[in-house]
Order: sequence, then C-alpha cells, then structure tokens
Amino acid sequence: MDKAELREYWWKRKNIDRLVDTLEELRALRDCQSPRLSDEPRSGGVKDKVGDLVVKLNEVECQLMQKLTESYEALSAIEEAIEALPEREKLLIRLRYIQFKDWPEVCVLMNYGWSQTHTIHRKALRLLNGKKSVHNRTNL
Repeated sequence: MDKAELREYWWKRKNIDRLVDTLEELRALRDCQSPRLSDEPRSGGVKDKVGDLVVKLNEVECQLMQKLTESYEALSAIEEAIEALPEREKLLIRLRYIQFKDWPEVCVLMNYGWSQTHTIHRKALRLLNGKKSVHNRTNL
C-alpha cells in the first residue's frame, strides 16, 4: 500500500456515501412505482410499464449494491493494513490520511518535531509497502 492508495480513502468514503444516498432514492422511487396487487383481471396483451420500471429499478439496485460492496472491501483492505501497523505509525497514518490533518497539526498531536514525524511516516510507508508486496506474492 502506498500514499496514493491511502489518499484514496477519503474519496472511497465519499463514494460510499453517494451510493447509499442513491440506493435510498432508488428504493423510494421503486416503492412509489410498485404495482399494487389486486383481484382484478389484467389484459394479457397490454405491456406492464410499471412492472417493467420496477424490474429495471431492481436491476440498477443490484448494480449499485455491487459497487457498494466493492467500495466497502477497498476501505476494509486499507483499514486492515493500517491496523497491522505499530501504534505510533498507525496514529500518524490515521491522522494524515484518514482524518486529513496537515503536517504541522500531525506534529502537534503526536508531540513530535517535524523531522521525527516524517521519519515515522517513512517507516510507516515502508511497513505498508512491505505488507503489500508480501500480500501480492501470496496471491500469485
């Protein structure tokens, strides 16, 4: 895992929020459009536009759920990699890439100077990169 992947965390989180909102809107629309079952006979030759719309909405919902699942899996992978770090490195990575603190604020919150904070950062990135390369080799 590298800095670019860590920086994607925020965007993945925003994407999840957007997908959840879209799913809620879609479900509300589908619920409004769902045909009400009745005992009335229907003509066999007339196309059921409302039923077709509900089917289409269900298909879109399935696609959104798949994207949502993929996004959650990506976030989970980032979280697992961060959790495997030593506490000091974990805190730094969370402050910088998950909470989007700037470097001076990270230094203050960790009670370290600029140089020491960046040394910890380099170590954390090396550890994350090492975990990624080990993970990739096991998947080959």
